[in-house]
Amino acid sequence: MPVELTWEVHNLPNGHGKGSEQVGPPYVADQLPGVPALVVKPDSIAAAYGLRNLYHSEDSTAFFPAEVLVELYALLGDMRSLMNVIAIATQTLVIVAILAGVMVLLRLYRMQFSVLRALGAPRSFIFLTIWSYVALIVAVGALVRLAIGMGLAGAISAAFTAQTGIALDATLGSSELLLVAAIIVIGMAIATVPAALLYRKPVLDTLR
Repeated sequence: MPVELTWEVHNLPNGHGKGSEQVGPPYVADQLPGVPALVVKPDSIAAAYGLRNLYHSEDSTAFFPAEVLVELYALLGDMRSLMNVIAIATQTLVIVAILAGVMVLLRLYRMQFSVLRALGAPRSFIFLTIWSYVALIVAVGALVRLAIGMGLAGAISAAFTAQTGIALDATLGSSELLLVAAIIVIGMAIATVPAALLYRKPVLDTLR
C-alpha cells in the first residue's frame, strides 16, 4: 500500500506537490506529514524480530499483529465463559419457572386425574402422563430457544462485523448442543417432582 494513500485517508498532505499523482520518493520536505502507522512484511522471522527490537522504543511502538490477536481471542474466550455461566443460570431459572407454572396448572387438573384413578387408571399412567407433559414442555422450549438464539447470534455477529471489521461467525458447536442436552435432562429429572406429588396424592382426599 503506498504511504501516500495512508496520508490521504487521514486528510494529510501526500508528500508531493498539490495535484501530483507521484508515488514514492522523492518527497517535498514541507509536504511530509509523518507516518502514523506502517505495516511491514519482513523477509524472514529474524528480520521481523530485528525490526521489532529496532522500533519498539519510547518514540515508537512495534508489535506483531498476532500479539494483539492473542489478547483479543483471550478476551473473547473470557466473555464466552462468562456468557456460558449466565446462560446456565438463566436456563435454571427458566426451568424452575416452568415447574412452578406446571404445578399451578396441575392443581387445576388434579380432580380429573383423581377421577381417572377412581375409574381404574394405574398410578404409573398418572405418573407417566404428568412426567411426559412437563418433560415435553422443557424439551420443546429448549429446542425453540436454541433456534432463536442462533438467529440472534447471527444478527449480532453480522452487526459486530459491520461495525468493527472483525469477522465473527455464529456457529452451533458441541458445547451448545451439550448445554441444550443438559437442560433437557435436568428438565426430565425435575419433571418427576410434580408427577410424584400427584402420584402419591390420595384419591379420596381429592374427590372430597
